[in-house]
Amino acid sequence: MRMFSHRHEILTLLLASLVMSQPGCQPRNTSAHPAGDRQITRGAGGHILSHTAVWSPDSEWIVYDIRSDDAGDLFDGDSIAMVHARTGEVRELYRSRNGAHCGVATFNPLHNQIVFILGPEQPTPDWQYGPFHRQGVLVTADPAHEPERRAPARRVSGEQDRAEQG
Repeated sequence: MRMFSHRHEILTLLLASLVMSQPGCQPRNTSAHPAGDRQITRGAGGHILSHTAVWSPDSEWIVYDIRSDDAGDLFDGDSIAMVHARTGEVRELYRSRNGAHCGVATFNPLHNQIVFILGPEQPTPDWQYGPFHRQGVLVTADPAHEPERRAPARRVSGEQDRAEQG
């Protein structure tokens, strides 16, 4: 039994080393300014990327939310923006109103649309961030549709979902 375990460990290590030897798996340059890397956003606060789908379908733009702290630990963002990766042009896509907070923006992989989380307007001091206190918002990233970006095309709240289920 011990022999099988030892062979299994060796096989696992060999496979891991084979995978790690492939292009793209080596450690990257982690110095303060790696060759080829450059900062493309500026301004106060944290420009927070979601963990997925931040690139536009044409791979030209990156979407993010802006929060008060650089690390993004607080869900207190009031705007969603995107930056052109090559030129650095910034477009604000949405600005929340009446104390509502927004964030966790991602691109639709097929269309020039962005979905993000929006908290309630005029939240009370005991407001807690949670699934039943937020809604999803879908906006277009097309500059020709400016009015649609200011008044989101579709909102879906957790309260609506529960009402439809029960």
